[in-house]
Amino acid sequence: MRVLFIIPGEEQGNSMIFAKRQLKSLQASKIEADGFYLSSRTNPLVMWSEFRRFRKKLSEFKPDLIHVHYGTMTAFFAAYSNLKPLVITYHGSDLNYLKDESLLKEIFRKILSQLAALRSSQIICVSEALKSKLWWKKSSVSIMPMGVNTDVFKPMDRADAQRKSGIKESEKVIIFNHNNAAVKRLDIAEMAIKEVKEALPESRLYVLNGGVQQDEMVALLNASDCLLMCSDSEGSPTLIKEAMACNLPIVATDVGDIKQTIDQTSPYFITEQNPTALSKCLKKILASPTRSNGRNRVFELKIDEQSLTLKLINLYQNLIRR
Repeated sequence: MRVLFIIPGEEQGNSMIFAKRQLKSLQASKIEADGFYLSSRTNPLVMWSEFRRFRKKLSEFKPDLIHVHYGTMTAFFAAYSNLKPLVITYHGSDLNYLKDESLLKEIFRKILSQLAALRSSQIICVSEALKSKLWWKKSSVSIMPMGVNTDVFKPMDRADAQRKSGIKESEKVIIFNHNNAAVKRLDIAEMAIKEVKEALPESRLYVLNGGVQQDEMVALLNASDCLLMCSDSEGSPTLIKEAMACNLPIVATDVGDIKQTIDQTSPYFITEQNPTALSKCLKKILASPTRSNGRNRVFELKIDEQSLTLKLINLYQNLIRR
């Protein structure tokens, strides 16, 4: 079986890293998989050039099906530039409403996502909440989050992790991911940490803005005391599962599938999206620092990369047999 992934952005770098990791996981299995990286979704001239390059790729690789990651123009491009069986994975902001986007841009992006769904042979949503945002073809939806590589993201010696990440032993570090400013709400996180520091002055917020390499991320998750996530919306955030695989405690708001994913781990807190509520939960974790049982939960839920790759392959095989 040959599967061609379409991923927005460049092949190198951390953009859409979860899709790139899924592609590598498939390549390590019995599936022959390759990637096509759509370099532009807005420039008509570049899009025409990309269409011609894509048609050439189809001719050379001869895939049995196309799997496109992310909706909006990327999924629309994949849906209406070929007739191959099409799998679309929706990740969150391609269907969720973004407050910071202009209304016209937001409407246009969402319409493209919905129109692409009409041409799909199979839809994957990373969470049940995201499935509810589709206008049609809900019967064709499978719920499948992105998996975490538990061979890479795993507990390590705390002192060694602190040395590698430059974190002092005396610090109480809270990891916060700000790679999507439109939804992550750094403003709320900073206000929460300000309240935390009044009681625990050695606390600090470690803001991730992209560009962190995988081995660095593993060290950071092991060196830190807590992960904070207070987004306006999410799909199924990969960082949550990476933190769990490293047994890092989590404080988060109830968005996407976070609550269902971290339920039955300890310690963790799901709370309201306001600084005071978040700071109270953070202070409880920082006051009695301990690691969580999140890694065990990853295997119980079968959200490790290996389990989800097998599930994805089974989905492909069923689709081809139709």
